[in-house]
Amino acid sequence: MNTQTNESLPSILDEMPDLQRDVVLVSMPWAVVHSPSIQLGLLQACLEGAGVSVASASLSLDFVEFMSREALGFDLDEYEKYVSSRWAQGVGEWVFAVAPYVQPSAEADAAYFQLLREAGYTQEDLDRFVALRAAIPRFLHAAARGVLVHRPKIVGFSSTFSQNVPSLALARILKDLDPELHVVFGGANVSGPMGRALLEGFDWVDCVVDGEAEASFPAYVRGMLDGEPIVPPGVVVRDAPVAATDVAPSQDLDSLPVPNFDEYFARLSRCSFWRGAGRNVRLPLETARGCWWGQKNHCTFCGLNGDGMRFRAKSPEAAVRELTTLAERYQVLEFDAVDNIIDMKYLKTVLPELSRAELDLELFYETKANLSRTQLEIMHDAGIRKIQPGIESLDTSILRLMNKGTTATQNVRLLKWCAEVGITPVWNILCGFGGEEEDAYRRMTELCTMLTHLAPPNATGLLLNRYSPMFERPADHGFSLEGPLPYYQHVYPTLTEQQRFDIAYFFDHHHLDGRALDYTQPLRDAVERWRAGAEDNFGKLIYRRGPGFIRVTDRRKGPGESHASYVLQGPEADIYEACDAGMSAAKVLQRLDPGHALSLEEVTGFLDTLVEARLMCKLDGKYLSLAILDRRVSAPAASKHPAAPRGRERARVTLAVAN
Repeated sequence: MNTQTNESLPSILDEMPDLQRDVVLVSMPWAVVHSPSIQLGLLQACLEGAGVSVASASLSLDFVEFMSREALGFDLDEYEKYVSSRWAQGVGEWVFAVAPYVQPSAEADAAYFQLLREAGYTQEDLDRFVALRAAIPRFLHAAARGVLVHRPKIVGFSSTFSQNVPSLALARILKDLDPELHVVFGGANVSGPMGRALLEGFDWVDCVVDGEAEASFPAYVRGMLDGEPIVPPGVVVRDAPVAATDVAPSQDLDSLPVPNFDEYFARLSRCSFWRGAGRNVRLPLETARGCWWGQKNHCTFCGLNGDGMRFRAKSPEAAVRELTTLAERYQVLEFDAVDNIIDMKYLKTVLPELSRAELDLELFYETKANLSRTQLEIMHDAGIRKIQPGIESLDTSILRLMNKGTTATQNVRLLKWCAEVGITPVWNILCGFGGEEEDAYRRMTELCTMLTHLAPPNATGLLLNRYSPMFERPADHGFSLEGPLPYYQHVYPTLTEQQRFDIAYFFDHHHLDGRALDYTQPLRDAVERWRAGAEDNFGKLIYRRGPGFIRVTDRRKGPGESHASYVLQGPEADIYEACDAGMSAAKVLQRLDPGHALSLEEVTGFLDTLVEARLMCKLDGKYLSLAILDRRVSAPAASKHPAAPRGRERARVTLAVAN
């Protein structure tokens, strides 16, 4: 039996007596720390395959360890706040905006603090940010020493979301210490004009790699090391700020190597904060690129893919082989697929293969919301325990504005089926689309009070992302583009207005019709109540089948709570179960046994009664049952004592059938 834990992994320095490496790959804060960087892991494997000596540096781990020791009350939970929420005002980048990257000033700080106050931050929050920023230079210089111990010729930074300023700040120090060092940036933050603006605005960056880098970056590095520089497609160098051609997306994902995460685990083993927290590592897994839905119908708010929307997936054999190889190598069973959307063919290939392997996996995938119960069961059997299904709204009219290709009925039934199957959906409600009906928010607010037994969402305002249809054609979607979010001027104070526009990913906007979004507040409040009561309410509306009847038990708390049991017999039970996936009254009538001799009016009246009792909702002209099928196994033996009397009368919801 192997009892080795991550704590007993050898130090990476013990494995590398010769520390010199030609290339060091760096991942700065604010990358997640519970998972290694797939960008570093994959590029390290690609460089090694090209005969390049390379080391990786997962410096987010070092940052949490360093700041924990600074006695500033900064720990892993505090770090994750910057990752999950404080990015929206650029706090994570602002704290790294220190000398020599920029010279902070009291006047500039005051203007930024006013922006934070308007966003709801307190003076205590601001004081914590200032204290954190004061410690950042010590971390940066320590990190620089850790990188330069390898005496690299090239340092490559992977930059996504809030990693840009931290990476620029470290790169500036590295360049000051070693002017001969070649600094390269890659990742989503250098896509298209963003990379050109970074080159133009920061003269200590020598090169950016735009797009998929598994072929172009090793070729560029190999040429630099051999003294025969080449500029492959997708690589943009300072002397030639426009690439000759864009890099072509990889056609054969099977040819990519298995990522190398050795450095991450070795570095993690030395982190006291992780051992104390007792958290589990989740490995990133890439089985596809692009988006098959976006290829046909680009969601209006989505800017994830830039020019790389075309969908490609690994063969089933390669996908299973990579997952099992990583699991065996690192003895980890938890995986987060970084794919923008799951390949639906995997439901007939990869997932059944994983089920047959009888591994106790825990997987996450992004999906569309129009999944069947059978498909969810296949996912669960393979180990998928969490999905991000792209629900985004509970109103069909707004979903059409998004170009989602789904309906409110499909979204709600997915939430119900996930609860039945045992999969957790992670989802949002996006508010503030151009042309949306205010009445849609009244309908969703009322609906939310009926769904509190299901997994709750986050409700959030809308951002315009670069590359999204709303950014490319704002007027077509009812917006005027107002420029980058205000925080960009505080984290890039040395750039021109045009450079800040080009380097930004998130943009501010106004509605062309001048509407205010006050009408969204009742829905946001309802979502907050839903989230606050989730622990008490989840799974508290269930039904169980009996001979010729079903029993529905409602134990939801909150507005309209009834705490009742309902027995539906004969045609009543048939009607309720017929609406499991959503069905019109006319279709329900067609499904019933003709022997029941019911009219459309009688069926419709009963369905409306179920809606009034909050056991069913009506969406898109269809009735959808809301109770979760309870598949729990009964206790193995009956009690020897009689049950205590129940405190409530059993409720009745009956068909009004004439005698």
